Amino acid sequence: MPRRRWVEFSASWLAWAQDNLLAAVRSTTPEHAHQRVGPHAPSIAFHAWHMARWADKHQAALPAWLAGRAIPGPAAEIWVRDGFAVRWGMADLDTGDHGGTGVGLDDDVSAALPLPDVPELLAYLEAAFGAFLEGIRAIDDDEALDLEIVDHFDEASTIGDAIADATSHTDRHLGMIEALRGVLGERGTVTV
Repeated sequence: MPRRRWVEFSASWLAWAQDNLLAAVRSTTPEHAHQRVGPHAPSIAFHAWHMARWADKHQAALPAWLAGRAIPGPAAEIWVRDGFAVRWGMADLDTGDHGGTGVGLDDDVSAALPLPDVPELLAYLEAAFGAFLEGIRAIDDDEALDLEIVDHFDEASTIGDAIADATSHTDRHLGMIEALRGVLGERGTVTV
């Protein structure tokens, strides 16, 4: 793929994944959103929150990764800026590694998080992914592929690698949500 189209392709792929993630969460019944199907299987609500946290962490990191270059978007975590953490009663809770994204939480701890109903989850998902996509679309291929950064795992990387990782991660959790919907007796949203 020509370099001049890498960001365009990546943004399109992430937008597709986001649309399918939103559709899957939006069509989940309220009684199934927080239901766990086993002791080691997080709920659909947890997966949705976790994906929103990752998109939010990435969008907030873009300005620093671009060495302070101004780009569209909040340049801060929506989770804090818009009061989701406080409103959901999670500001003082252990919400996991990598800046409170849910990574590394014990099964019982993740199950006890006071996650809200689907409409409130969707508001955060839409805001976080919207800001992340807006930020991605504001960078060019040279910045994405050549600028070296330290990523959320404290590893040397590029912005493009971080975007690709975020997209792959979104696809992975979308698959988990779709599988959970099937186990719970709901139809998939992205099946053919």
